Amino acid sequence: MSTLLPTSSDIVELHYRQARLSQCQMNWWRRHGVSTTAMCEPSPIFFAKIALQNGGVFDFVTVEEEGTRAFVVMVNDEFGEPADICAWCPRMRRPALWLGAVCMLGQDEVNAPTLGEPLRIFRNPLGWLRAERRGVVLIDHRSAARQLEGISLEAEDAAHAAELRRALARPAPKITWRRNAEAAE
Repeated sequence: MSTLLPTSSDIVELHYRQARLSQCQMNWWRRHGVSTTAMCEPSPIFFAKIALQNGGVFDFVTVEEEGTRAFVVMVNDEFGEPADICAWCPRMRRPALWLGAVCMLGQDEVNAPTLGEPLRIFRNPLGWLRAERRGVVLIDHRSAARQLEGISLEAEDAAHAAELRRALARPAPKITWRRNAEAAE
């Protein structure tokens, strides 16, 4: 028996069922330099209670269940289609995904025309939202390394650039050869 993955419509529906931001929460984002436009477009930030799981993913939980209160935002894939939901709160070390279907918040920005500008990478969703959602936040570094190969990147600062170099480094493949083939030549 196979489990069907949620469709883009399912993701949009679940996202819009989450709690609207309270005035206090909106004020928190504004105090931290996030515009109303970035909070609302192209899809609004909502608030939800989540349970973090292993592997950087989360489940939505009810108000009665144990969990973490987090901001949630819909994430589009590289083609601009809703593909996942990202959860984050300032206490979390890094964002988490509902499905694990994407590797970056802002993944639809990877293939967007930049007129020669490097792709901006942010440490967390707060920086990304301050930049009006232009750029990406890495969630799954291994998968992101494959998608970002050959793309010019712009880190937040020198320390962030060093972090990214380490996180995005890919080990060289193991290369062997057959001694018999060499002897036959």
